[in-house]
Amino acid sequence: MERVKDGETLTVTERGHEVARLVPSRPDVDPFYLELAEKYGATIPRGDLVETSRKLRALRGGRPGAPAGTGDAILAEGRGWRL
Repeated sequence: MERVKDGETLTVTERGHEVARLVPSRPDVDPFYLELAEKYGATIPRGDLVETSRKLRALRGGRPGAPAGTGDAILAEGRGWRL
């Protein structure tokens, strides 16, 4: 239950077949989005995307330094930046 409270969805199976799913209650999210997430196996964001991107830039010091294979790294390589 602690994992569900933390936002994780748990699937209960019996002999390899799904029989139930424990999902966190989300009264703050529009039920339409919850239904779409359930239908397509997506997750509902837990934070603000803009704030998260600002934190990531701060961690990199505002200069290129993305992990290899990521879109940022490929773009940096194309621009001639060396990571």
